[in-house]
Amino acid sequence: MTDKSAQPRVVIFDTTLRDGEQSPGATMTHDEKVEIAGLLDDMGVDIIEAGFPIASEGDFAAVSEIARRAKTSTICGLARANFKDIDRCWEAVRHARSPRIHTFIGTSPLHRAIPNLTMDQMAERIHDTVTHARNLCDNVQWSPMDATRTEHDYLCRVVEIATRYTRVSTNDSVDILVPNSEFVNGRVTNWTFDEFNRRIHVPFGVAYGTDKEKVKAAAVAAAARVDGVIIDDPLRPPDVWLVGFGESSLDFELVVWVTRRLVTAPGRTNAKLLWALDDELRAANIEIPFPQRDLHVRSGSLRVDVDGK
Repeated sequence: MTDKSAQPRVVIFDTTLRDGEQSPGATMTHDEKVEIAGLLDDMGVDIIEAGFPIASEGDFAAVSEIARRAKTSTICGLARANFKDIDRCWEAVRHARSPRIHTFIGTSPLHRAIPNLTMDQMAERIHDTVTHARNLCDNVQWSPMDATRTEHDYLCRVVEIATRYTRVSTNDSVDILVPNSEFVNGRVTNWTFDEFNRRIHVPFGVAYGTDKEKVKAAAVAAAARVDGVIIDDPLRPPDVWLVGFGESSLDFELVVWVTRRLVTAPGRTNAKLLWALDDELRAANIEIPFPQRDLHVRSGSLRVDVDGK
């Protein structure tokens, strides 16, 4: 027998009460909205977008009542990409058996120009608002308005940011992106609520016998050369840790706090810090050793050919 639950199915997302009401002559009263929502619910519609809760007190009241009355359908509210809209939407749908927040933002160059946001700034807003919605509700939908006029690569970038993950921050303020299914089913410890900076560790090694204070001075000087590294905060100064004794080197870590601009490009940030480290270590005549290993022969003899001689 075929398992019907495993078969592909069409999910019905009905926007009669939101987009439909904006058609000329189609404005509905509170009671009409509730009645239509009840009919859609009885028909087995999967998701009902019941309205735009922040638009008016009337819309908020209608969405709230629809959410409380729904028996099987997921009840969805619409919200723009800001915390006030999302909070109001959640207040309206939270009592539904199955609530959803649908948040959206215009991603095309035209729509980015309206709030005067760069690509990175808009990506950050999408990240933060979807995360905020996800922290309120397990079911979040995100839409890029004017997607057809959005640059293809940028559209792919923001869709990935918005739809696949939830952010959880460690006590280093490292953003861990957890697939939503794992977030719902597993246990997560969140050490911070919202932190725009994070601490990063850049490992490097120097030759045995090197003065550790010279190493620290060179590494801190390297950190100061990279724009975006936090230098002047007495609570988060750059530091250098001796973390191990390697086979061929003293192993250190350059530990620095960086701003959000560097956080969003971790590979590039690591490369900048390594580049500056190499320059400062060379300037201080500190050797970065090649990997090497000592070989001890317990018995017998071993012929060694040096430089082919």
